[in-house]
Amino acid sequence: MLRRAGRLGVGLWLVAASPLAAQQGGRAAFESRCARCHGADGAGGERGPDILHSRTARARSEQGLREVIRTGIPAAGMPAFALPDAELQALAAYVRALIAPASAHPALGNVAAGERFFVDQGRCASCHMVRGRGGLGGPDLSDLARQRTRVEIEQKITATTTSVTPGYQKRSVPLRDGREARVFLRTHDRYEHD
Repeated sequence: MLRRAGRLGVGLWLVAASPLAAQQGGRAAFESRCARCHGADGAGGERGPDILHSRTARARSEQGLREVIRTGIPAAGMPAFALPDAELQALAAYVRALIAPASAHPALGNVAAGERFFVDQGRCASCHMVRGRGGLGGPDLSDLARQRTRVEIEQKITATTTSVTPGYQKRSVPLRDGREARVFLRTHDRYEHD
């Protein structure tokens, strides 16, 4: 329970410290104009694609995002939005922060306290390694902020049991002597037997 509560606390701390939370005008514009198609977190919806994980979206500058919002993508069904400049700028800045790697917008806070939580109270280091320190039971998190967005990190922290990174799923394997061994399922193919 402590580990789950700790993860939730870290997730809430990231949200509160996030530049996304500070960009209320852009967030409000996204929620009212974009979320119904692209999803509340940008990971896709019923009518629009995932922009959170899109290489095309991530490659766009803030100016490029403003242009796409203003002109739309008619061939893909995205309408143009004629917004006042201030709202357009706030919306593009919010989308840019939403899809940028977390390292582009470091969280505010006490780094030493975060490290203590990672190692001690949260016990994250029992499974995860950072810069050569920690366990091997979960993915190495050394470059996580360069590889993932803040939203993706928040989702992993708060929903760890429903979203296991490929290669870190655990499985029981029967041994010849009747005992079972717990192993990581690194690959899965059609030749594997349950």
